[in-house]
Amino acid sequence: MRASHLPLTLSLLIAAAGCEPNGSAPGNGAKGDPGPTGATGTSGATGATGATGATGATGLGEVGPTGPTGAPGPAGGATGATGATGPTGATGANGSSGATGATGATGTTGPAGPAGPTGAGNPGPQGPAGPAGSGAYSEDGFGFAGFSSQTYTGGALLGRPGMHGQCAAEFSGAHLCHLSEYLLSTSATPVPAAGAWLDASMTPNGVQVTGGSPVFGRRVSGNNCNGWTWSTAGTYNGFFVGPPGGGTDVSICSTPRHLACCNGAPKTQFAGFLALRTPGAVLSGRAGMHAACATEFPGAHFCHVAEYLRAASATAVPAVGAWIDSSVDNSGSLQNEGLSSGGRAAYGNNCSQWTWSMAGTYNGAFLDSPAGDPDVSVCSTARSVACCR
Repeated sequence: MRASHLPLTLSLLIAAAGCEPNGSAPGNGAKGDPGPTGATGTSGATGATGATGATGATGLGEVGPTGPTGAPGPAGGATGATGATGPTGATGANGSSGATGATGATGTTGPAGPAGPTGAGNPGPQGPAGPAGSGAYSEDGFGFAGFSSQTYTGGALLGRPGMHGQCAAEFSGAHLCHLSEYLLSTSATPVPAAGAWLDASMTPNGVQVTGGSPVFGRRVSGNNCNGWTWSTAGTYNGFFVGPPGGGTDVSICSTPRHLACCNGAPKTQFAGFLALRTPGAVLSGRAGMHAACATEFPGAHFCHVAEYLRAASATAVPAVGAWIDSSVDNSGSLQNEGLSSGGRAAYGNNCSQWTWSMAGTYNGAFLDSPAGDPDVSVCSTARSVACCR
């Protein structure tokens, strides 16, 4: 068999003896053909474990994770105490104010606007209702308000409405007294040294009187400086009350005197004046006059003289005057004074019951301007209309 197919141990032994694997002596003869491969022998037993080799060099191991942070060390020394606050410094002086600038020049006045259209304007809205009356027609609602602070001549205030208005301006709701009204008020106010103007009074039958009674009324036909429109000496005189005892007398109208003002509230109140009317042509009788007043001033009617004078109106009478019914006294006679019991006349001086609008034949009673005294006129003149409540 060929050496290549011998077991390892046997091959080693043969080599040591110097023999060929085929058992022949060495020689130089030709090599025979290899024989067939023998069967594989069984594996020998495992040899003993060799000794442990030397330890290799230490490898470079990975760096381990960072350990946790240690606890903070103890704090340093204690904080020192805060030092005391220093004193506040003195306040500096205020600076001086700057000088005021010069005032600019005034601009020129613009041109005046054009004049409004000529002629009567539309009637204004109705005014507020007047103060409530006392419910008394006569002078039992009397009272003294005071003497005016200023003095006036007999015509300085341009008529009886002006005298009433000045009293109302100083004493709310007051008017010029007439003598009976002043006496009934039993005033304890001393009369000024200059005296005080007032209207005279008269009895129900039309006689001037110097006493005080609820049935006496205002007299407008004499001693009133021509309806308180006259301020010169002569021609007319005025009635006044003087010191020290409060007696009455007449005087020239040029003397300045105070006004005696009373504040009684009669039942009758003055409502106002209507725009111009011609009797008969527009208003169709007394009923038409009443209706016109009621339309302009709700609750009003056409005045008669006595109630208008009792109302003591301070409203200026229009320059053209105002139509008004006449009044009668207790006997039924025409009496255009401010009698406490005076009533409306149904005849005379009423433009034929306010149906006549021509000159001649009939006349009509009216209040003149500025005095506000009753007078008569032809019926063709257009005038205002006096309305009362």
